[in-house]
Amino acid sequence: MRRRRFILAGIIIFIGVNYLLLFLDKEQKVDRLAYVSEWLPAFQTDMKEEINKPGVLSPMQENHLYFSEETGEFQEFLMEGGVEVQVGDPLYTYRVTNYYETVAELEQQQRKLTGEVQAVEGAISDMNRYQIPRSTQGTATADTEQPTIQIELPENPVEAAMMKDQYLIEKKKELAAKEAELSSIEAQLNELEATGDTITVESPYEGLVTEVSTTLDAPLLTIAGKELQAEGEFTEQERIRIAEGLPVHIQVDAKVMALEGTLEKIQKTPENVSIKGKSIYPFSVAIKEDEEEQQENQENMVEQEESAEESHEEAEELLPGYHVNLSIITEESKDATVLFEKNLYAGAVWKMNDNGKLMKQKVETGLYMASMVEITKGMKAGEWAATERESQFRHQATFITPLQWYKFKVKEVVSSKYEDWGKYFVTGLLSR
Repeated sequence: MRRRRFILAGIIIFIGVNYLLLFLDKEQKVDRLAYVSEWLPAFQTDMKEEINKPGVLSPMQENHLYFSEETGEFQEFLMEGGVEVQVGDPLYTYRVTNYYETVAELEQQQRKLTGEVQAVEGAISDMNRYQIPRSTQGTATADTEQPTIQIELPENPVEAAMMKDQYLIEKKKELAAKEAELSSIEAQLNELEATGDTITVESPYEGLVTEVSTTLDAPLLTIAGKELQAEGEFTEQERIRIAEGLPVHIQVDAKVMALEGTLEKIQKTPENVSIKGKSIYPFSVAIKEDEEEQQENQENMVEQEESAEESHEEAEELLPGYHVNLSIITEESKDATVLFEKNLYAGAVWKMNDNGKLMKQKVETGLYMASMVEITKGMKAGEWAATERESQFRHQATFITPLQWYKFKVKEVVSSKYEDWGKYFVTGLLSR
Protein backbone atom coordinates (compact mmCIF):
# COMPACT_ATOMS: atom_id res chain seq x y z
CA MET A 1 0.00 0.00 0.00
CA ARG A 2 2.82 2.36 0.92
CA ARG A 3 4.65 1.43 -2.29
CA ARG A 4 1.62 2.38 -4.35
CA ARG A 5 1.45 5.75 -2.69
CA PHE A 6 5.14 6.39 -3.43
CA ILE A 7 4.62 5.47 -7.10
CA LEU A 8 1.56 7.73 -7.39
CA ALA A 9 3.38 10.58 -5.66
CA GLY A 10 6.37 10.09 -7.99
CA ILE A 11 4.16 10.26 -11.07
CA ILE A 12 2.49 13.43 -9.83
CA ILE A 13 5.86 15.02 -9.02
CA PHE A 14 7.24 14.01 -12.44
CA ILE A 15 4.32 15.54 -14.29
CA GLY A 16 4.39 18.65 -12.13
CA VAL A 17 8.12 19.19 -12.67
CA ASN A 18 7.66 18.88 -16.45
CA TYR A 19 4.84 21.42 -16.45
CA LEU A 20 6.96 23.72 -14.28
CA LEU A 21 9.94 23.40 -16.64
CA LEU A 22 7.75 24.24 -19.61
CA PHE A 23 6.26 27.20 -17.76
CA LEU A 24 9.69 28.55 -16.76
CA ASP A 25 11.21 27.89 -20.19
CA LYS A 26 11.30 31.53 -21.29
CA GLU A 27 14.13 30.96 -23.80
CA GLN A 28 12.21 28.17 -25.58
CA LYS A 29 14.96 25.59 -25.02
CA VAL A 30 12.39 22.81 -24.78
CA ASP A 31 10.92 21.90 -28.17
CA ARG A 32 7.19 22.37 -28.42
CA LEU A 33 4.92 20.67 -30.89
CA ALA A 34 1.58 21.90 -32.17
CA TYR A 35 -0.95 19.45 -33.51
CA VAL A 36 -2.73 20.71 -36.62
CA SER A 37 -5.41 18.43 -38.00
CA GLU A 38 -6.40 20.62 -40.94
CA TRP A 39 -4.87 23.33 -43.10
CA LEU A 40 -6.94 25.62 -45.29
CA PRO A 41 -5.51 28.03 -47.87
CA ALA A 42 -6.52 31.65 -48.25
CA PHE A 43 -8.18 32.12 -51.64
CA GLN A 44 -9.61 34.86 -53.82
CA THR A 45 -13.28 35.42 -54.53
CA ASP A 46 -15.78 38.26 -54.89
CA MET A 47 -17.26 39.37 -51.58
CA LYS A 48 -20.37 41.44 -51.04
CA GLU A 49 -22.79 42.53 -48.36
CA GLU A 50 -26.40 42.82 -49.41
CA ILE A 51 -29.90 43.43 -48.14
CA ASN A 52 -32.63 41.19 -49.55
CA LYS A 53 -36.10 42.69 -49.98
CA PRO A 54 -39.32 41.61 -51.70
CA GLY A 55 -40.56 43.85 -54.48
CA VAL A 56 -43.02 44.20 -57.34
CA LEU A 57 -42.75 45.44 -60.92
CA SER A 58 -44.61 48.64 -61.77
CA PRO A 59 -44.65 51.15 -64.63
CA MET A 60 -41.73 53.54 -64.41
CA GLN A 61 -43.87 56.43 -65.52
CA GLU A 62 -47.56 57.28 -65.55
CA ASN A 63 -48.59 60.04 -67.94
CA HIS A 64 -51.77 62.00 -67.29
CA LEU A 65 -53.84 63.82 -69.90
CA TYR A 66 -56.26 66.59 -68.89
CA PHE A 67 -59.28 68.20 -70.48
CA SER A 68 -60.80 71.53 -69.52
CA GLU A 69 -64.40 72.24 -70.47
CA GLU A 70 -63.38 75.87 -70.94
CA THR A 71 -61.51 74.88 -74.11
CA GLY A 72 -64.52 73.26 -75.75
CA GLU A 73 -67.25 70.67 -75.68
CA PHE A 74 -66.15 67.07 -75.21
CA GLN A 75 -67.36 64.74 -77.97
CA GLU A 76 -66.26 61.13 -77.43
CA PHE A 77 -63.50 58.74 -76.45
CA LEU A 78 -61.87 56.90 -79.34
CA MET A 79 -60.41 54.13 -77.21
CA GLU A 80 -61.20 52.13 -74.06
CA GLY A 81 -59.38 51.46 -70.84
CA GLY A 82 -56.96 48.55 -70.82
CA VAL A 83 -55.84 48.93 -74.43
CA GLU A 84 -52.32 49.64 -75.62
CA VAL A 85 -51.74 52.82 -77.57
CA GLN A 86 -48.86 54.01 -79.72
CA VAL A 87 -47.65 57.54 -80.26
CA GLY A 88 -50.12 59.23 -82.62
CA ASP A 89 -53.12 57.01 -81.87
CA PRO A 90 -56.38 59.02 -81.53
CA LEU A 91 -57.66 59.27 -77.96
CA TYR A 92 -60.69 61.59 -77.95
CA THR A 93 -62.32 64.44 -79.83
CA TYR A 94 -63.81 67.76 -78.73
CA ARG A 95 -65.36 70.84 -80.33
CA VAL A 96 -63.60 74.11 -79.56
CA THR A 97 -65.47 77.03 -78.02
CA ASN A 98 -63.29 79.82 -79.44
CA TYR A 99 -61.43 79.08 -82.66
CA TYR A 100 -58.90 81.93 -82.53
CA GLU A 101 -58.00 81.47 -78.86
CA THR A 102 -57.47 77.75 -79.41
CA VAL A 103 -55.28 78.36 -82.47
CA ALA A 104 -53.19 80.90 -80.54
CA GLU A 105 -52.79 78.51 -77.62
CA LEU A 106 -51.77 75.62 -79.88
CA GLU A 107 -49.27 77.81 -81.73
CA GLN A 108 -47.77 78.93 -78.41
CA GLN A 109 -47.37 75.28 -77.32
CA GLN A 110 -45.86 74.52 -80.74
CA ARG A 111 -43.22 77.25 -80.35
CA LYS A 112 -42.43 76.15 -76.81
CA LEU A 113 -41.97 72.49 -77.78
CA THR A 114 -39.92 73.44 -80.85
CA GLY A 115 -37.51 75.33 -78.61
CA GLU A 116 -37.28 72.41 -76.19
CA VAL A 117 -36.60 69.98 -79.05
CA GLN A 118 -33.81 72.21 -80.36
CA ALA A 119 -32.28 72.48 -76.89
CA VAL A 120 -32.22 68.71 -76.42
CA GLU A 121 -30.79 68.22 -79.92
CA GLY A 122 -28.07 70.73 -79.09
CA ALA A 123 -27.21 68.93 -75.85
CA ILE A 124 -26.93 65.61 -77.71
CA SER A 125 -24.74 67.20 -80.39
CA ASP A 126 -22.50 68.80 -77.75
CA MET A 127 -22.01 65.56 -75.90
CA ASN A 128 -21.31 63.63 -79.10
CA ARG A 129 -18.51 66.07 -79.92
CA TYR A 130 -17.00 65.90 -76.45
CA GLN A 131 -13.86 63.74 -76.34
CA ILE A 132 -13.04 62.05 -73.04
CA PRO A 133 -9.34 62.45 -72.10
CA ARG A 134 -7.35 59.40 -71.08
CA SER A 135 -7.42 60.55 -67.47
CA THR A 136 -9.72 63.28 -66.28
CA GLN A 137 -11.78 64.38 -63.36
CA GLY A 138 -14.05 67.34 -63.56
CA THR A 139 -16.79 68.79 -65.69
CA ALA A 140 -17.55 67.99 -69.30
CA THR A 141 -18.34 71.21 -71.21
CA ALA A 142 -18.85 72.16 -74.83
CA ASP A 143 -18.81 75.71 -76.21
CA THR A 144 -21.80 76.13 -78.51
CA GLU A 145 -24.75 78.46 -78.85
CA GLN A 146 -26.75 76.03 -76.72
CA PRO A 147 -26.39 76.14 -72.92
CA THR A 148 -23.18 74.40 -71.86
CA ILE A 149 -23.43 70.87 -70.54
CA GLN A 150 -22.32 70.43 -66.94
CA ILE A 151 -21.60 66.81 -66.04
CA GLU A 152 -19.23 65.58 -63.36
CA LEU A 153 -17.19 62.80 -64.97
CA PRO A 154 -15.34 60.14 -62.94
CA GLU A 155 -11.56 59.95 -63.18
CA ASN A 156 -11.61 56.50 -64.77
CA PRO A 157 -11.95 56.92 -68.57
CA VAL A 158 -14.02 53.73 -68.88
CA GLU A 159 -16.50 54.93 -66.25
CA ALA A 160 -16.55 58.37 -67.88
CA ALA A 161 -17.40 56.78 -71.25
CA MET A 162 -20.22 54.78 -69.65
CA MET A 163 -21.61 57.94 -68.04
CA LYS A 164 -21.44 59.73 -71.40
CA ASP A 165 -23.32 56.89 -73.10
CA GLN A 166 -25.97 56.88 -70.37
CA TYR A 167 -26.40 60.64 -70.73
CA LEU A 168 -26.93 60.26 -74.48
CA ILE A 169 -29.46 57.45 -73.98
CA GLU A 170 -31.51 59.56 -71.55
CA LYS A 171 -31.37 62.61 -73.81
CA LYS A 172 -32.51 60.60 -76.84
CA LYS A 173 -35.47 59.32 -74.85
CA GLU A 174 -36.29 62.88 -73.81
CA LEU A 175 -35.99 64.01 -77.44
CA ALA A 176 -38.38 61.28 -78.62
CA ALA A 177 -40.94 62.33 -75.99
CA LYS A 178 -40.69 66.02 -76.94
CA GLU A 179 -40.99 65.24 -80.64
CA ALA A 180 -44.09 63.11 -79.96
CA GLU A 181 -45.74 65.99 -78.05
CA LEU A 182 -44.83 68.41 -80.83
CA SER A 183 -46.26 66.07 -83.47
CA SER A 184 -49.52 65.79 -81.49
CA ILE A 185 -49.87 69.58 -81.21
CA GLU A 186 -49.15 70.06 -84.91
CA ALA A 187 -51.77 67.42 -85.81
CA GLN A 188 -54.37 69.18 -83.64
CA LEU A 189 -53.54 72.51 -85.22
CA ASN A 190 -53.82 71.13 -88.75
CA GLU A 191 -57.14 69.43 -88.01
CA LEU A 192 -58.57 72.55 -86.42
CA GLU A 193 -57.60 74.66 -89.42
CA ALA A 194 -59.17 72.05 -91.73
CA THR A 195 -62.47 71.50 -89.86
CA GLY A 196 -62.86 74.88 -88.20
CA ASP A 197 -64.15 73.56 -84.86
CA THR A 198 -63.07 69.97 -84.13
CA ILE A 199 -59.85 68.60 -82.63
CA THR A 200 -58.81 64.98 -82.29
CA VAL A 201 -56.27 64.60 -79.50
CA GLU A 202 -53.60 62.04 -80.34
CA SER A 203 -51.53 60.15 -77.82
CA PRO A 204 -48.09 61.67 -77.23
CA TYR A 205 -47.12 58.55 -75.28
CA GLU A 206 -46.76 54.84 -75.84
CA GLY A 207 -48.18 52.50 -73.24
CA LEU A 208 -51.26 51.05 -71.60
CA VAL A 209 -54.39 53.10 -70.89
CA THR A 210 -55.00 52.37 -67.21
CA GLU A 211 -57.65 54.98 -66.35
CA VAL A 212 -60.45 56.62 -68.35
CA SER A 213 -62.60 59.25 -66.65
CA THR A 214 -66.04 59.02 -68.23
CA THR A 215 -67.20 61.85 -65.93
CA LEU A 216 -64.43 64.08 -67.35
CA ASP A 217 -62.81 64.48 -63.94
CA ALA A 218 -59.08 65.16 -63.86
CA PRO A 219 -57.09 63.40 -65.07
CA LEU A 220 -59.10 62.50 -68.14
CA LEU A 221 -56.72 59.68 -69.16
CA THR A 222 -53.79 57.89 -67.58
CA ILE A 223 -51.30 56.09 -69.79
CA ALA A 224 -48.74 53.85 -68.07
CA GLY A 225 -45.42 53.59 -69.88
CA LYS A 226 -44.07 50.23 -70.98
CA GLU A 227 -40.76 50.66 -69.18
CA LEU A 228 -40.89 48.91 -65.83
CA GLN A 229 -39.25 49.48 -62.48
CA ALA A 230 -39.14 47.50 -59.26
CA GLU A 231 -40.65 48.91 -56.09
CA GLY A 232 -40.10 47.93 -52.47
CA GLU A 233 -39.99 49.23 -48.91
CA PHE A 234 -37.17 49.81 -46.42
CA THR A 235 -37.46 49.75 -42.65
CA GLU A 236 -35.99 52.55 -40.57
CA GLN A 237 -32.89 50.49 -39.73
CA GLU A 238 -32.33 49.56 -43.38
CA ARG A 239 -32.80 53.14 -44.56
CA ILE A 240 -29.75 54.23 -42.54
CA ARG A 241 -27.49 51.75 -44.37
CA ILE A 242 -28.78 52.44 -47.88
CA ALA A 243 -27.94 55.14 -50.42
CA GLU A 244 -29.20 55.85 -53.90
CA GLY A 245 -27.11 54.53 -56.78
CA LEU A 246 -26.33 51.11 -55.30
CA PRO A 247 -26.41 48.11 -57.67
CA VAL A 248 -29.33 45.70 -57.36
CA HIS A 249 -29.82 42.10 -58.50
CA ILE A 250 -33.44 41.38 -59.48
CA GLN A 251 -34.90 37.87 -59.54
CA VAL A 252 -38.37 37.53 -61.08
CA ASP A 253 -40.51 35.00 -59.18
CA ALA A 254 -42.86 34.12 -62.04
CA LYS A 255 -40.04 33.48 -64.51
CA VAL A 256 -36.55 32.05 -64.36
CA MET A 257 -35.08 35.44 -65.08
CA ALA A 258 -32.37 37.57 -63.48
CA LEU A 259 -32.05 41.30 -64.14
CA GLU A 260 -29.67 44.02 -63.08
CA GLY A 261 -30.73 47.39 -61.78
CA THR A 262 -29.79 50.48 -59.82
CA LEU A 263 -31.39 51.85 -56.67
CA GLU A 264 -32.71 55.02 -58.24
CA LYS A 265 -34.87 56.71 -55.64
CA ILE A 266 -35.56 56.38 -51.92
CA GLN A 267 -38.39 58.38 -50.43
CA LYS A 268 -36.99 60.78 -47.84
CA THR A 269 -40.09 60.74 -45.67
CA PRO A 270 -41.93 57.63 -44.47
CA GLU A 271 -45.43 56.82 -45.67
CA ASN A 272 -46.85 57.40 -42.19
CA VAL A 273 -45.17 59.39 -39.42
CA SER A 274 -46.11 58.04 -36.00
CA ILE A 275 -44.40 57.71 -32.63
CA LYS A 276 -45.73 54.20 -32.04
CA GLY A 277 -45.91 53.05 -35.64
CA LYS A 278 -43.11 51.78 -37.86
CA SER A 279 -41.44 54.09 -40.36
CA ILE A 280 -41.53 52.62 -43.88
CA TYR A 281 -39.57 54.20 -46.73
CA PRO A 282 -40.65 53.26 -50.29
CA PHE A 283 -37.93 52.92 -52.93
CA SER A 284 -37.70 52.26 -56.66
CA VAL A 285 -35.13 50.36 -58.73
CA ALA A 286 -34.41 51.25 -62.35
CA ILE A 287 -33.97 48.14 -64.49
CA LYS A 288 -30.91 48.31 -66.72
CA GLU A 289 -31.24 47.66 -70.42
CA ASP A 290 -29.15 44.88 -71.88
CA GLU A 291 -26.02 45.71 -73.88
CA GLU A 292 -27.70 45.14 -77.26
CA GLU A 293 -30.50 47.57 -76.50
CA GLN A 294 -28.01 50.17 -75.27
CA GLN A 295 -25.97 49.85 -78.42
CA GLU A 296 -29.09 50.21 -80.55
CA ASN A 297 -30.09 53.34 -78.68
CA GLN A 298 -26.60 54.82 -78.94
CA GLU A 299 -26.25 54.17 -82.67
CA ASN A 300 -29.92 55.05 -83.34
CA MET A 301 -30.09 52.50 -86.16
CA VAL A 302 -33.34 50.75 -85.26
CA GLU A 303 -36.48 51.81 -87.10
CA GLN A 304 -39.59 52.86 -85.20
CA GLU A 305 -41.57 49.76 -86.19
CA GLU A 306 -38.83 47.39 -85.04
CA SER A 307 -38.50 49.29 -81.77
CA ALA A 308 -42.26 49.06 -81.18
CA GLU A 309 -42.21 45.32 -81.91
CA GLU A 310 -39.34 44.73 -79.46
CA SER A 311 -41.11 46.79 -76.80
CA HIS A 312 -44.26 44.69 -77.34
CA GLU A 313 -42.27 41.48 -76.85
CA GLU A 314 -40.71 42.85 -73.67
CA ALA A 315 -44.15 43.82 -72.35
CA GLU A 316 -45.36 40.28 -72.91
CA GLU A 317 -42.29 38.93 -71.16
CA LEU A 318 -42.53 41.13 -68.06
CA LEU A 319 -45.73 42.68 -66.79
CA PRO A 320 -46.60 45.12 -63.99
CA GLY A 321 -47.53 43.24 -60.85
CA TYR A 322 -44.91 40.50 -61.19
CA HIS A 323 -43.26 39.89 -57.82
CA VAL A 324 -39.47 39.98 -57.56
CA ASN A 325 -36.70 39.43 -55.04
CA LEU A 326 -34.30 42.36 -54.74
CA SER A 327 -30.70 42.02 -53.52
CA ILE A 328 -29.31 45.49 -52.80
CA ILE A 329 -25.50 45.35 -52.68
CA THR A 330 -24.34 47.73 -49.95
CA GLU A 331 -20.63 46.86 -50.20
CA GLU A 332 -18.59 44.85 -52.68
CA SER A 333 -14.97 43.70 -52.97
CA LYS A 334 -13.73 42.08 -56.17
CA ASP A 335 -11.06 39.33 -56.00
CA ALA A 336 -10.77 39.68 -52.23
CA THR A 337 -8.42 37.49 -50.18
CA VAL A 338 -10.71 35.27 -48.12
CA LEU A 339 -10.54 32.77 -45.25
CA PHE A 340 -13.26 30.81 -43.54
CA GLU A 341 -14.48 32.12 -40.21
CA LYS A 342 -13.18 29.04 -38.37
CA ASN A 343 -9.61 30.03 -39.29
CA LEU A 344 -9.78 33.27 -37.30
CA TYR A 345 -8.97 33.51 -33.59
CA ALA A 346 -9.62 36.91 -31.99
CA GLY A 347 -8.37 38.91 -34.96
CA ALA A 348 -5.46 36.60 -35.77
CA VAL A 349 -4.69 33.48 -37.78
CA TRP A 350 -2.19 30.69 -37.24
CA LYS A 351 -0.35 30.25 -40.50
CA MET A 352 2.67 28.38 -41.81
CA ASN A 353 5.76 30.55 -42.35
CA ASP A 354 8.59 30.03 -44.84
CA ASN A 355 10.54 27.93 -42.32
CA GLY A 356 7.70 25.47 -41.83
CA LYS A 357 6.86 26.82 -38.37
CA LEU A 358 3.52 27.77 -36.92
CA MET A 359 3.19 31.54 -36.64
CA LYS A 360 0.50 33.72 -35.11
CA GLN A 361 -0.36 36.56 -37.47
CA LYS A 362 -2.59 39.52 -36.71
CA VAL A 363 -4.97 40.28 -39.57
CA GLU A 364 -7.41 43.00 -40.54
CA THR A 365 -10.78 41.91 -41.84
CA GLY A 366 -13.35 43.37 -44.19
CA LEU A 367 -16.60 41.95 -45.49
CA TYR A 368 -18.32 38.86 -44.12
CA MET A 369 -20.36 36.55 -46.35
CA ALA A 370 -21.61 32.99 -45.83
CA SER A 371 -19.00 32.02 -43.17
CA MET A 372 -16.24 33.61 -45.27
CA VAL A 373 -14.24 36.62 -44.07
CA GLU A 374 -12.30 39.05 -46.22
CA ILE A 375 -8.67 39.52 -45.12
CA THR A 376 -7.55 43.04 -45.99
CA LYS A 377 -4.14 42.89 -44.30
CA GLY A 378 -1.90 40.20 -42.83
CA MET A 379 -2.38 37.32 -45.25
CA LYS A 380 -2.08 36.68 -48.96
CA ALA A 381 -3.96 34.31 -51.22
CA GLY A 382 -2.28 30.89 -51.28
CA GLU A 383 -0.95 31.02 -47.71
CA TRP A 384 -2.11 28.24 -45.39
CA ALA A 385 -3.97 28.74 -42.11
CA ALA A 386 -4.46 26.16 -39.37
CA THR A 387 -7.87 25.01 -38.16
CA GLU A 388 -7.95 23.54 -34.64
CA ARG A 389 -8.46 24.50 -31.00
CA GLU A 390 -6.23 27.52 -30.38
CA SER A 391 -4.94 25.95 -27.14
CA GLN A 392 -3.06 23.46 -29.32
CA PHE A 393 -1.03 26.19 -31.05
CA ARG A 394 2.33 27.73 -30.10
CA HIS A 395 4.03 30.62 -31.86
CA GLN A 396 7.11 29.51 -33.84
CA ALA A 397 6.43 25.89 -32.85
CA THR A 398 7.03 22.88 -35.03
CA PHE A 399 3.73 21.34 -36.00
CA ILE A 400 2.61 17.83 -36.73
CA THR A 401 -0.31 16.76 -38.88
CA PRO A 402 -2.05 13.40 -39.28
CA LEU A 403 -0.92 11.30 -42.20
CA GLN A 404 -3.70 11.02 -44.75
CA TRP A 405 -3.22 7.47 -45.97
CA TYR A 406 -5.91 7.72 -48.61
CA LYS A 407 -3.77 10.31 -50.40
CA PHE A 408 -0.57 8.26 -50.08
CA LYS A 409 0.51 6.57 -53.31
CA VAL A 410 3.75 4.59 -53.11
CA LYS A 411 4.34 4.66 -56.87
CA GLU A 412 4.31 8.45 -56.89
CA VAL A 413 6.63 8.72 -53.88
CA VAL A 414 9.29 6.36 -55.30
CA SER A 415 8.94 7.78 -58.80
CA SER A 416 12.16 8.64 -60.60
CA LYS A 417 11.01 12.22 -61.07
CA TYR A 418 11.73 12.84 -57.36
CA GLU A 419 15.51 12.83 -56.92
CA ASP A 420 16.97 11.47 -53.66
CA TRP A 421 13.54 10.53 -52.34
CA GLY A 422 15.06 7.76 -50.25
CA LYS A 423 17.48 10.14 -48.55
CA TYR A 424 14.71 12.51 -47.48
CA PHE A 425 12.47 9.63 -46.42
CA VAL A 426 15.11 8.24 -44.04
CA THR A 427 15.99 11.72 -42.77
CA GLY A 428 12.36 12.32 -41.95
CA LEU A 429 12.08 9.07 -39.99
CA LEU A 430 15.27 9.73 -38.00
CA SER A 431 14.23 13.31 -37.19
CA ARG A 432 11.13 11.94 -35.48
